[in-house]
Amino acid sequence: MTKITHDFYQTKSKITFSRMVSLFLLLFIGTQLSWGQQVIDFGGYQLPAPYTNVYVDDAALQLALFGTATVVVAPTSTFPPNPFTIGPAPYNLTYTANGTTDARLYRSNPNLSGYSNLTNVVQNPSLTDYDAVGTSSTAKNGRIQPNGSTSNGTNRFWSLNIPAGETVTFIIMSDGAAPTISLSVDGAAATTDTPVNFKSLVPTAYKITNATGTSHAYKFYSPNGKMSLFRVYFGDVSGVISPFWYNGQWENGAPTATKEAFIGVGSSTAPVNPVPIFSTATNGTFTAKKLTVNIGNTLTVNSGTNVTVQNEVINVGTGTTVVENNANLIQVNNTTNTGNIVVNRNSNPLSRLDYTMWASPVASQKLSTFSPMTSQSPSRFYTYDSAANLYSAVASPTTTNFAAGTGYLIRMPNTAAVSPAIETFTGVFTGVPNNGNVSLTGLTSSLYYSVGNPYPSALSATAFLSGNPSANGTLYFWRKTNNPANSSYATWTTAGGVANSGGGSAIVPNGTIQVGQGFIINTGTATALNFTNAMREVSPTSTQFLKTKQVTAKNRVWLNLTNTEGVFSQALVGYMEDATQGVDTGIDGKYINDSKVALTSNINNEEYTIQGRALPFDPSDVVALNFKTDVAGDYSIAIDHTDGLFATGQDVYLTDSTTGTQTNLKLDSYTFTAPEGSSNARFSLSYQKTLKVNAPSFNENSVTVYKNNGTLYVNSGSVAIANIKVYDIQGKLMAEQKNVKANTATIKDFKATQQVLIVKITSQDNTVVSKKVVN
Repeated sequence: MTKITHDFYQTKSKITFSRMVSLFLLLFIGTQLSWGQQVIDFGGYQLPAPYTNVYVDDAALQLALFGTATVVVAPTSTFPPNPFTIGPAPYNLTYTANGTTDARLYRSNPNLSGYSNLTNVVQNPSLTDYDAVGTSSTAKNGRIQPNGSTSNGTNRFWSLNIPAGETVTFIIMSDGAAPTISLSVDGAAATTDTPVNFKSLVPTAYKITNATGTSHAYKFYSPNGKMSLFRVYFGDVSGVISPFWYNGQWENGAPTATKEAFIGVGSSTAPVNPVPIFSTATNGTFTAKKLTVNIGNTLTVNSGTNVTVQNEVINVGTGTTVVENNANLIQVNNTTNTGNIVVNRNSNPLSRLDYTMWASPVASQKLSTFSPMTSQSPSRFYTYDSAANLYSAVASPTTTNFAAGTGYLIRMPNTAAVSPAIETFTGVFTGVPNNGNVSLTGLTSSLYYSVGNPYPSALSATAFLSGNPSANGTLYFWRKTNNPANSSYATWTTAGGVANSGGGSAIVPNGTIQVGQGFIINTGTATALNFTNAMREVSPTSTQFLKTKQVTAKNRVWLNLTNTEGVFSQALVGYMEDATQGVDTGIDGKYINDSKVALTSNINNEEYTIQGRALPFDPSDVVALNFKTDVAGDYSIAIDHTDGLFATGQDVYLTDSTTGTQTNLKLDSYTFTAPEGSSNARFSLSYQKTLKVNAPSFNENSVTVYKNNGTLYVNSGSVAIANIKVYDIQGKLMAEQKNVKANTATIKDFKATQQVLIVKITSQDNTVVSKKVVN
């Protein structure tokens, strides 16, 4: 027979685990309640392996404590009418359990008549592992109270026999300046003791590990804390016991892909978590079978970190999950989430009139709430009208939610910095996190659509294209800074990414579609586009949308076309597996044709921003380039960067058939003068120096003449000019320049008012070329 003296509780006499002594201790602290059947609250224990005999009758607490473990309901207990007997003086009060099947903790309701002189209770000298004894107790007003003649009581002692190496945990909670102990009974309002004299236990989880296995007596006090316990019985538990985050540490071990994780304790009568914030930057990342953030607790997934959950994410009541910029909340299986999370995402540094293409990682996010300072009248929120091939303003941003998987073009807030100043906008998404399959159906083939990453984690562009094989394999990412000469889009295929601007504002897609990122894709032959969890990836290091990412598995060269007025165009030629000299979907990226100046490459007489070519690399290969401009002038072509064999010594030559020159771009850039218009025959890329380049020509195609801001510019390629004469339409000589002896010349302060001028250029060998110029 296992016994317990006076004010304490008896477990079933057949108990198969030892560290449940911690449960007893917590049940004994602050027990000044009226006698009668009681349900005791308890929190913060550690269940020691291999013992699994704990039963919790509250469903929410079963979930919080044990997750997917199976809880076996313990049998009921029966009590004799008077379970107490009087022993010899000094009157030890003893309760006997009803055999080996009793599995619950009760406060019985005995008849205390005749027991008013129960004083000077002594400690049982032969305590077992599961016994606890209080000393110096009296019975007063139907209550047994430790050591005191008043209802408050002081100096409460417990003697525990803790086996060697085992640990008991005590939870002390703080709820204000006054030190209190609170015990909740059957979910009713807590009964609170006034200050008691416990010994030196700070308001936090506190553990005692016994190294010797001998019996020890402990005395506790709460200097400024409140003790709140949750409802516990004894019984059988099988399965996996779930970890929960409490007071700055994981109880029951850290979560894994097969164990559910709880941030805080899931009950309104449970103790308030003294440390209610879990930060991955401070406390580490984790993987869990399922994630629950309970009332009053916060999980913050910090920038550069990830949390992976196999199944659903649940935020209970005021429980909050925050996914910071450049962080990832990844889910594996197609489960339904519950409760809102917050996802923060920074734009690139932009000015007031610039735009970002956004997509929401959560459900039910209003456009206007997301960017409340963006103009709504007129609306500066746009969707892409695929049939009309243009952006269409959203009529009512205040009533329109982000649709999952859809991209929206949104202007910077009206309060943003005015160009040329720039600043970052932090977009805040609030809602239930999207998870599982997201499909855009009813689409029309061969049209462009604005879509976007629907998840609070990064998306693999390669996996997205693999999952949508019928779509055109080129992704276009908006990045516009109000320069009509340059493309609005950075371009990506599996061959690599191409920027749409130079300098510090350059964005090069790297194959990772960040949280909140929208983009454009042509459906090809597809009529639906699909996003799945399998496309999600861990990529927390990007500090902005589309940050450059070094890739060395391919052999690539990026060419930049620029001028002094800020014009920029970039083209990529790469040699890689699975590429051919023809059109390869997913590798070759077609030029979207939205800029006035462009450098592209030619495949089957069509322009491509990105071109993949076959391996093995052939140094005799020649790639035709296209060039167009709407403004005549001087331009430069140079290498931006290279990788693979081009980064280890392979030369890259640019041939200008108009001037008959060949330039090794690995050594220097090439500057040329071009008239307004386009040419698909002037430039080519090669990798061997040509032994003989065609002699430079001097004709209408090789000579460029244009007028800009009152100055007339003449460029004859590589042929020296002897003199220049300018006539009006009636043949009157307007200007002349002699003895030029160079291939370029300018005539400044040209005041001619005629609409058409005739410019005659004579070379050193007396060849004459006439060009018309519109004034």
